[in-house]
Amino acid sequence: MNLRSMLPGAALALWILLFALSWFFTARADDDLRWLAPAFFLPQFVFVAGLAGFPGRRPWPWLPFLTATILSSGVTGLNMLLLVGSVLESLQSMDGTMPAGMIVAPLVTMAASFFFFLPLRRSSRRRAAVVLLASICGGALLTLLVATSALPMAERQPAFLSGLFCRISIAMALVVIVWTVPGWIAAFTLVRADHGTGSPG
Repeated sequence: MNLRSMLPGAALALWILLFALSWFFTARADDDLRWLAPAFFLPQFVFVAGLAGFPGRRPWPWLPFLTATILSSGVTGLNMLLLVGSVLESLQSMDGTMPAGMIVAPLVTMAASFFFFLPLRRSSRRRAAVVLLASICGGALLTLLVATSALPMAERQPAFLSGLFCRISIAMALVVIVWTVPGWIAAFTLVRADHGTGSPG
């Protein structure tokens, strides 16, 4: 067994260790975060594990494929929720209730993203991973742009805590971009570029 074949397993083991340490020190910093920390770290770990699982097999096995694509679709839907909410806040269309657009648009985006990602199962793993990550980052950057542009108008609205949703959207968009960093590392270090072996199913 050469070093290259050992790299994916070693990298995943290292990522498990980093996840455990991050959770431990987050909980040490504030006990109230003991159960909130996994909401950020665990999906990130599962996403990376989905990207890196069985890297030598093509087509991409269903379990890691669905893990990565469902999470990607969910984050893409979250980006749409933040984008739509920022626009509605700037137009003073949120009047204390959640408009239908803030429910329908993210759900439609999630479904459309998932069906868009389905053909990636038969692509090379690296290309598939880059498409998933680029979609997430592209949505986050678009949300960041829209929320930043909408913030001045939202702050002028005669509402309590005006501009709050735009600020949350800006912060969340930046968090999403940072959230993808381990995935980008996996895409270019764990994932083999062009070849796949193993069963076709």
